[in-house]
Amino acid sequence: MGYTHYWEVKKSLSQTEWDKFYIGVNKILEKNGVPIQYEYDNPKPPQIDDNIVRFNGVGDEGHETFYFEKEKTGFNFCKTAQKPYDIVVVACLIYAKICFGDKIRISSDGEVKNWNGEIEAWQDGKKLFEEAIGVVKIKFETKLETSGLVVNIEKPFIEKEQKENLPKIPETKEEQAISLFEQAIKVLES
Repeated sequence: MGYTHYWEVKKSLSQTEWDKFYIGVNKILEKNGVPIQYEYDNPKPPQIDDNIVRFNGVGDEGHETFYFEKEKTGFNFCKTAQKPYDIVVVACLIYAKICFGDKIRISSDGEVKNWNGEIEAWQDGKKLFEEAIGVVKIKFETKLETSGLVVNIEKPFIEKEQKENLPKIPETKEEQAISLFEQAIKVLES
């Protein structure tokens, strides 16, 4: 077993939710200092658009491709083997949890020898997220299972004073964005 991130999308994602997510992913990639590309062996740029977020590390610094599709519900995973691009995967998953809330479940696991490394990997991804979007509070639930250490994240939220740094939905969708933001505030305050 290697170090792997899992996510399960339980309900369909709205276009407004996805727009907020992929715009934020672009901000994360702007702050990212780790080389990433389309595939570990394909130097095309990462795919970040209105339906797909797709990237990997470069060459030997890549492993499995992070592939998150708006239209796909159900279970998915990305084994990063804690290679450098892992922090980008973590930052994107943190933001997915913020954007999609209870529609998504996120966890990670690995071998027991990785216990400290896994928590550090999440902290590094959290740091990248905070540089791009804003300070986030995350509840990590860690437990040791037969498969290894499992790290779950639940109900992350952005500090109230940082919310103005959240990515903006294009102006053509201004009313949807205002509505989504108001809904997010209600969820975060509850």
